[in-house]
Amino acid sequence: MRFLLDVCAASRTLFRSLSDAGHDDFSSADGYAHYPDEDLLSLALAQRRVLITKDKDFGKLVFVRRLPHPCIIRLAGMSPIEQSVAMRELIRNDVGSIQEGAMIVVTGGRVRIRSTKIPDATKFSSRMKKIVLSNFPFSGLLYFSTSPSWSQGGIVG
Repeated sequence: MRFLLDVCAASRTLFRSLSDAGHDDFSSADGYAHYPDEDLLSLALAQRRVLITKDKDFGKLVFVRRLPHPCIIRLAGMSPIEQSVAMRELIRNDVGSIQEGAMIVVTGGRVRIRSTKIPDATKFSSRMKKIVLSNFPFSGLLYFSTSPSWSQGGIVG
């Protein structure tokens, strides 16, 4: 696998552990330490590398700003030796999630894997429409509003 270690996660121990296991790893400390998170994300994507970080800000870039990204692995609250062990276990047990570009958070003995695939809205909408219309014995469209001043449902038909 190919990895890009964010400067905050670029310990010699983790770098050496990944290299010794035959992985292609690159540290952002080698000339890219001043890059903003958006640029590191773009660099990892362009080079098809898994981004390893301790930084929470990448979650905002992925889930709020919906930036394109590779897999992001956040190693939080661990020593470099614990990070190395966690990465070895993660690669062995969750390679599919890594290849799919998931957001993975490892804290101590806990691993959270969150898919970052955005569902196809057209399929969701048509499926929901069928469910809504088939569950009600009337002809019409069901509508809802999330406006604070008007938050009730109704029927248009």
